[in-house]
Amino acid sequence: MHVLAMALASRGVEASHHLHWCGLRHGEEPNDLVGCRQISAHETDEAKRILSTLPGLIPLPLEQLDLSSSKISKAGVAQLASLLSTRTSQIKDLDLSGCDVRDGGIANLVDAILAAGNKTKLEGFDVSNNGITSEGAISLAKLVSAE
Repeated sequence: MHVLAMALASRGVEASHHLHWCGLRHGEEPNDLVGCRQISAHETDEAKRILSTLPGLIPLPLEQLDLSSSKISKAGVAQLASLLSTRTSQIKDLDLSGCDVRDGGIANLVDAILAAGNKTKLEGFDVSNNGITSEGAISLAKLVSAE
């Protein structure tokens, strides 16, 4: 299982890979996310709007969520943890690189993933460039070593 690649390596996803991704740009409404398998948001306001919208759309076939470079704050981390803690979460690839999540946020996300038994679904989890210290690494190790 390559859940993290220690979550500190860069993803290397091509820009063209994002062509068919959903988001809430240019006045799109929350219902525009219904049925989306891939959602991306790189601007903080858009990411926060998506995170506040997603819980109302569950169950959602969402498999990839890319919030890289958006500063989602503690409230955003809490909303994301809530989403990840649902057993119906289908997220396989989660990119939070450069989101300033920090150790406490990583611990909350790992706890949510493990509590819901969603570890086996998660194939990619990028938390690079988040100011993670050894404390956050310990949380990530729990995710890797959990059975």
